[in-house]
Amino acid sequence: MIDAPPQAVHGDDWDLACGAVRDRLDDLISRDRLAAEHASASTWADRPPSEILQHGSGWGALEQMLRRSDDVPEMDCKGTPFATDSLGPAQQPWIALLRHGKMPEHDPLDTPLSYAVGPRWTRRLAGAADWLGLLHLGVCHAQAGDPGPAREAWQRSVAAAPNPWALRSLGALALEEGDAVTARPLLQRAARLRPDVPELAHELLTALLASGDASGALEVLDDLPADLRRHSRIRIAEVRAAASAGDLGRAETALEHLSAPPDLREGENTLHELFYEVETLRRARALNRPADAALRREVRETTTVPRQFEFRMSTDLPPS
Repeated sequence: MIDAPPQAVHGDDWDLACGAVRDRLDDLISRDRLAAEHASASTWADRPPSEILQHGSGWGALEQMLRRSDDVPEMDCKGTPFATDSLGPAQQPWIALLRHGKMPEHDPLDTPLSYAVGPRWTRRLAGAADWLGLLHLGVCHAQAGDPGPAREAWQRSVAAAPNPWALRSLGALALEEGDAVTARPLLQRAARLRPDVPELAHELLTALLASGDASGALEVLDDLPADLRRHSRIRIAEVRAAASAGDLGRAETALEHLSAPPDLREGENTLHELFYEVETLRRARALNRPADAALRREVRETTTVPRQFEFRMSTDLPPS
């Protein structure tokens, strides 16, 4: 809703740009008007609602239950009450933990319904002996920055019942610590237990590619169900693996069928970088020259990225 002088907001003087926007904003709504609106809202923000239109999630209600269980004062939320009606399936394991001291039975191959962390949950999970409670205990320790206890809890979780979630967590922890050798078999076991979960396959493929094992990644891809191979992130891994292995035909085919991942985030350079890499290999083969830094620079300077792969915030070339 703001029109500002382009020479100011697109110039090199940051203070001038901010001042130009500030002036136009003041024209739209003054600081005095904003202060008056804030004062008005303060008179009713904490007033109990006369009608509930939407409860929201059940996490606020669970937090109130946790506080009552710990004899801690509940949150004072008159304006946004957390009704017990908002509690749903995601909160049920935690309610069971509060009421019975352990989580309910859960198939180790089924995805956990939810996660919660914090020292009060850690204390309640400390005596867990079942795989699910130990999984969550490990998550609590990891969130608190305690990798040793987290690893021990996850190892005990796997020993109690082989489950992909603790195996994956152990693999992710190993990767975080720079131990790809330990991570690989853990992530492989997790993916084999649930071959239908794209995130587990993607993490395994990412670990293999990071360790330089493009052929191993291609073997994993060949064993995946067809519907999983169509997943955008899996397809990206296939392009990378094929390009790294020198299989230009497979890389081109995978790139041709690649669509933008639904979780693509602002600033992520994955798609145009993939296109540049495949185009570099294609040009190297056509010109019978190495796919070196000079050719990559040439490709960036002379090739237009197709619209379906162009999500950059800036097309400035990186320094050579």
